[in-house]
Amino acid sequence: MKHGEVIILEKKSKKLVNGKDKWVRPALEIGGILAFVWATMIFMFLVIEEFVVPITEDDFSSSESFLRSLVQVGISGGLAAGWLYFWHLLTSVYVQKVGKILRKT
Repeated sequence: MKHGEVIILEKKSKKLVNGKDKWVRPALEIGGILAFVWATMIFMFLVIEEFVVPITEDDFSSSESFLRSLVQVGISGGLAAGWLYFWHLLTSVYVQKVGKILRKT
């Protein structure tokens, strides 16, 4: 084997390592976003279970019970909408970041 062939093989192996590293970081970032979103979703469900669901009284009339249920659905829906908006912000920041990187190449 000639000296020049060894250099070519070393350059090819570095390209493979660099190519592999190029995809590890985005995969970790997406995995981090997904893990964070799942954790916040579970936290949101716990908040709804602890604070929204216990708003019950048996002494209410049917119209008051309906209004109470409507308030519970409104609070839960507001929390869910806030969570979805937060998820949208996280993914928007990531997409803009990746878009800037792709435009540079």
